[in-house]
Amino acid sequence: MSHVPNRSPRFLWSGATCVLSALVAGTAVARTQPPAVAPAPAPAELANPPLPLALSPTQGLTLPQAMDQAEQHSYAVKTAQASARQADERVGETRGQLGPKFAVEGTDAIVDARANKLVGQILPNGTYVAPRVQSAAATISQPLVGLGPLMLKLKADALNADAASHTASYTKSEARLIGAGAFVRALKAARLYGVAQASYATVAKQKDDARALERAGKLSSVDVMRLDLALSEAQTQLIQARSTVDVAALGLAEALGLPRDRAITLNAGTLARFEEQRRQVPNLEQTMKNAADKRDDLHAATLTVAAAEKLHQAAYFDYVPSVNGFARFERNYAAIDINSPAMPPLIPTPLHYDKADIQDSVVYGLQLNWTIWDWNQRAHKLGEIAASVDKAQLARDALASRLSVEVAQAHAELRYAYQALGQARASVRFAEEVYRGMVLKFKNGLATTTDLIEAERDQTRARGTLWIAQGDLDLAWLKFEQAAGEKVTL
Repeated sequence: MSHVPNRSPRFLWSGATCVLSALVAGTAVARTQPPAVAPAPAPAELANPPLPLALSPTQGLTLPQAMDQAEQHSYAVKTAQASARQADERVGETRGQLGPKFAVEGTDAIVDARANKLVGQILPNGTYVAPRVQSAAATISQPLVGLGPLMLKLKADALNADAASHTASYTKSEARLIGAGAFVRALKAARLYGVAQASYATVAKQKDDARALERAGKLSSVDVMRLDLALSEAQTQLIQARSTVDVAALGLAEALGLPRDRAITLNAGTLARFEEQRRQVPNLEQTMKNAADKRDDLHAATLTVAAAEKLHQAAYFDYVPSVNGFARFERNYAAIDINSPAMPPLIPTPLHYDKADIQDSVVYGLQLNWTIWDWNQRAHKLGEIAASVDKAQLARDALASRLSVEVAQAHAELRYAYQALGQARASVRFAEEVYRGMVLKFKNGLATTTDLIEAERDQTRARGTLWIAQGDLDLAWLKFEQAAGEKVTL
């Protein structure tokens, strides 16, 4: 199976190097007349549609602005904030269950005389069976034994609310990191596109110079063909770079909530901010210890475990009888005066009661409710909650285990990013010096077109690698801040 060279923006030039090396290795330049090759067309079609990204040295979107806008636009952040509000409202709901409940009720009903023949009659004892029931009542009730599980549930809800707040905070840092990643990718893509444009223009000029030397008899047509091939490769690189720009622009627009059909101007001076600040890479062991205390997601997991334990304790109160205190006042508006004649021996003398003395009633006392048998419903509920406690503990332990790996990985990536940036800067200096020297040699007939192409390609590759290294350093710092539990910011 043949191997297809990588055509990613970082390695756009790898295929061309192999092809050109194969053409010239171990052969002398023959001054024959090969078939004419049409020059590579200028990439005019690449200007349509216009680039979705523009660069400005001082104006446009900056990295901090991209992070802020990504945080504001993030649906994950909005969802986490809604969950935090929901948890806060649940705390208020549970707190309200601790106090006495006050309820009122009213009744206005017709009593069917067909079912009760005494309706509308006055009994011998003076009692009137009213055909209509009209009453109003007010009841106050207060849980007593039930305060225990309610207090535990209130603590659990408060812990869950605190956990939701930590989760929302961690989600913000994730959204900021997503915005930073989208911004850096877009900025690198735009920069690499500029490098590809410069490479195309340089190779095109080399080809024009080579044709002039060919007409002067100093170069063969084979040398010019090599530059035609190099120009074709440069155009391919430019097309691929344009594709990368389009994809990066779409990703940035999605992360920041921007219109996809509008060009975005990026502040090109944003990159390499962390390099300018000359921050020192913190100690790994100390960072791990600090991360365990600062990571919002780990705090949220720990609080979730504590909340589950409180609910598990509250579940045991289901085996205890429920006792509530209550007081009820009721007024019967259908009451009438009672006049009862003497009915020895039960009523030795006539009785008279005004309706104002008998239409009200007040009842107070205790209500007890105790479930004796429920087919093990409470036992299964207790087991379910115990399993949720175990699940929360396992999730917290898994997160704590991943934390050390994430911090170590982010720390290593940060150190490597600094090293890569230093090497990239050195490579740019060397590549530029080599290219300038090779241009002079080529003009004096001391270098071949192959030498010139290779020097230009090395310069292009070095410049592109520098932009990538600068963006990688910024992202490495931001990832390290998130892993260490710090605020993701410049």
